[in-house]
Amino acid sequence: MSLRVTPLSKALGAEITGIDLSKPVAPADVAAIERALTDHLVIVVREQSLGPTELLRALRLFGDTMQQHRSDILLAGHPEIAVLDSRNAPVEADGEAYPDGSRDWHTDHTNHARPPR
Repeated sequence: MSLRVTPLSKALGAEITGIDLSKPVAPADVAAIERALTDHLVIVVREQSLGPTELLRALRLFGDTMQQHRSDILLAGHPEIAVLDSRNAPVEADGEAYPDGSRDWHTDHTNHARPPR
């Protein structure tokens, strides 16, 4: 199966199919994903089964990763992966469950002088 980019709307977003990010990605496919990200600003790669190691390898196709700020919600053994999980979050007055910290922090490191890509 070959990589395919399908726009999700006229404004932004594209779906990437025909790639398995749990395996090494060919340079031509990395270039196609980069083009899709540049052209569409947001990409969605569905139906991936990635463990922490595969996830980090896939993320590094786009640049370096960075250790997360909140050490209390890190995935064990993987300081670059923060886990926001609403399954055990308390239900608030509005009836919604919000993962710890989801309203007042984020994991993109835009507060750094040189955030990761």
